[in-house]
Amino acid sequence: GWRSDGVTVKKINCKNCGSDISETLIPKYQVPRFGIPLVLIDSVKLAECPKCGKQEYSLPDICDLIATAAVSRVIAPKQLSAIEIRFIRKALGLTAVEFARILGTTLETISRWENEKLTNMSTSTEKLIRLLALNRLASEDFDINANSDRIINMDIERHNGKPTPMEQEIKLTSASITHVKRKLSWNKRGQKTATTNRARGELCLVR
Repeated sequence: GWRSDGVTVKKINCKNCGSDISETLIPKYQVPRFGIPLVLIDSVKLAECPKCGKQEYSLPDICDLIATAAVSRVIAPKQLSAIEIRFIRKALGLTAVEFARILGTTLETISRWENEKLTNMSTSTEKLIRLLALNRLASEDFDINANSDRIINMDIERHNGKPTPMEQEIKLTSASITHVKRKLSWNKRGQKTATTNRARGELCLVR
């Protein structure tokens, strides 16, 4: 089985030259171009060919990962930053117009929130965003003690000036039981599609 110390654990063939290569489990992997800071713990495999030098990373399903990262972020009490608000909206599969309608605000306000032009979002509005993400993206038995009461009773940590995004560390393992109930994604034509999936993992948050 996979080991958590980065030691080679599996032999495969290189897709480029056919040589025997090894897959390695990476202890920590910073996910590039993800939208928010995210580090995967013992969840990414690297296949590297010693002959031709080809490298290939194997990551968890991206849609499940987005939903998991969004839920883990909304249950952390640190104030949401601009890029996190945008990330959560996109994880929900909502346009800015749809997001504004649900929150009872204007498209201009959504744009200002997501572009750091407006940082004084009310506590009630921020909690509504968190509850929306929790309700749509996580089931009741999400494996990080996620429930509506946790957000309703949350004391959000406010910051002077512009809030900064929180770095998260997420560990996905076959032994744990995190459930992603529902996710929204886009097909090749740019249309939103609703699907149901399950991601397995345990989450560790780094504030």
